[in-house]
Amino acid sequence: MRTVGDSDRRFNFTDTRLENYTLPEGRGEVFLFDTGKSNLVLRVRGTSKVFYYLRTDAKSGKTVKHRVGPLGENTVEEARHRADEISGSVAQAGGAVPKRERVGPTKIGDAFASYIAEHVASGKRCEQQYRRLYRLYLERYAKMAMDEVTPKWVNDTIKVGIVNAKGLDAKRVNARKSGGRATANAVLALLSTVFTHYLKEEDQEGTRVNPCDRVDLYPKRARRQAMTPDETRRFIEAIDTYKREHAVYAVTRTRLGWVKGQPIPKKVDLADLLFIALITGRRRGSIARMKWADLNLNTDHPTWTIPPEDNKAGVEDVVTLHPEVARMLRERRKAAPKDAKFALPGALGGGRKSSTNKVADPRKTFQAILDIAGITRKGLVIHSLRATFITNGLRMKESTESVRHAVGHASISSTQGYAALLEEDKRRVSDAIGDGMLKGRNREEVA
Repeated sequence: MRTVGDSDRRFNFTDTRLENYTLPEGRGEVFLFDTGKSNLVLRVRGTSKVFYYLRTDAKSGKTVKHRVGPLGENTVEEARHRADEISGSVAQAGGAVPKRERVGPTKIGDAFASYIAEHVASGKRCEQQYRRLYRLYLERYAKMAMDEVTPKWVNDTIKVGIVNAKGLDAKRVNARKSGGRATANAVLALLSTVFTHYLKEEDQEGTRVNPCDRVDLYPKRARRQAMTPDETRRFIEAIDTYKREHAVYAVTRTRLGWVKGQPIPKKVDLADLLFIALITGRRRGSIARMKWADLNLNTDHPTWTIPPEDNKAGVEDVVTLHPEVARMLRERRKAAPKDAKFALPGALGGGRKSSTNKVADPRKTFQAILDIAGITRKGLVIHSLRATFITNGLRMKESTESVRHAVGHASISSTQGYAALLEEDKRRVSDAIGDGMLKGRNREEVA
């Protein structure tokens, strides 16, 4: 089937042709015009494809579009029939039908498609995360009208429903984390953002309240837990042990190219990612996308330049690499193919069909290394590696501004948030000393 180009936007609509249409490169939105029905158009924005009927307002002379509905829920023939109905109602009213008259209410599915298209077009991150949350928890309500979303529905169905696994199948239950509260908060935040986008697109800002704003989030678990100096030492030693004893093939399978005792590239790459995250304090997404072209290793002061598209702050950032990290990367460069693009190719993608910009999940590797190190304390996550780097810098009396630049925080307030961890250290030490003295007193009293 031929794909319609940007210069060929007027043609006879068919369902197959519209379903196979793809946006021209560099275009965020395109309108297609049906030669089989005057004034019927299809707006393509990202993955969203919605029919509209265009007319000229009798009073203002301006072009007004009436929403017919998305492709998929409406066939071409159904859209043409609805266009005839709208045309008849406009003629009957003397062309004075109010501007932006809606054929039907916007549904949650339409609002999400419109939001994610704008999100992607503006170059923002987290698209895959939002699509996953929508697919798991909101897609089942795709045909529910946005006008029907109330604070009570949000609270009972989303906030409480996800935590209690109300109406969720096994796949969604297994996808929940932290008893479902963290997941519920994430879905609430996404729905709130989609609703805000919907109000803006429908010119209802200031006239209607976002129902999600009236539902409180669950208290968030602190993500900024850092490792103690002893845990940090054991974790680094465990990385070497993991690569040597656990990230190797257990059997030989010649057909698959497996050799017993040889390293498993993906597992080694994920272990090295965690090591770099701990020693540089950088985010795992940026490290996974590290390219050889962005590294300058053959100098006395090796650096890594993170391009804006791989940096959460959206700006270019130059990282000074620790000598041990630089040495490891030099060894990797020698062993890598000459045409290799990424320094840690095994840290990208989650399977054979994954795109190259999708970061693999290193949580199993992280947990395996914690087990080897004998670290059983709850609350440690991959972000703890970044927190450990920051708090160690603050413990060494480095200025907050210096630490901010070292980890690439856009705002110094982000770095200052980690200073609370140092206060916890002081409180813990003080409590331990006090407990020791009080226990000594009690023993004397008993004697």
